[in-house]
Amino acid sequence: MQFNYVKSLISEAITVLCTAPGDVRSRLLLASNELISLRDNHFPPNLLIHWIEIKEMLTKYGPVIDEDQSVQVGAIKNTLQRIKNRTGTVIAKKLFDLHNDLQNYRD
Repeated sequence: MQFNYVKSLISEAITVLCTAPGDVRSRLLLASNELISLRDNHFPPNLLIHWIEIKEMLTKYGPVIDEDQSVQVGAIKNTLQRIKNRTGTVIAKKLFDLHNDLQNYRD
């Protein structure tokens, strides 16, 4: 029961990832909107490492910051604009695997 929140948001992200138009990178960007409120403590301890890996892959290049220290492009969008489509596919697969693991997880 305690992980229903994360299960729900990851499931919504997978739905967007599977049904939104565009290439995998643009779909990941849309799906990331469902994930933005998730924190590490929302995940079961044994699945946390998978979540951290996905987060790191989605934010690899960090945000674009101007000379006024204002964020011009967020880390996820900047990363997804710079990676290859096949890397986006790897991230999508990891997110899908996490989704499956969460659905099979019993509190």
